Amino acid sequence: MSAALTFALSAETSEQIRDVARSQHTSVNDVMKKAFQLLLVAEDARRGGKSLGVIDADKKVVAEIVDF
Repeated sequence: MSAALTFALSAETSEQIRDVARSQHTSVNDVMKKAFQLLLVAEDARRGGKSLGVIDADKKVVAEIVDF
């Protein structure tokens, strides 16, 4: 089952999404699905008192996303 959603984005955000889609050789729809899945992971972490981070090749946290 699927549902269509309509929402407004700034021109800059819309272009950034299209850029990601082009760089990943995929559709804007797929980019948005992936973004929402990432949001769900971040929300689950937040509810568990955790945060989301970016890890480099040496397994060092190089960025942390807080107050997501």
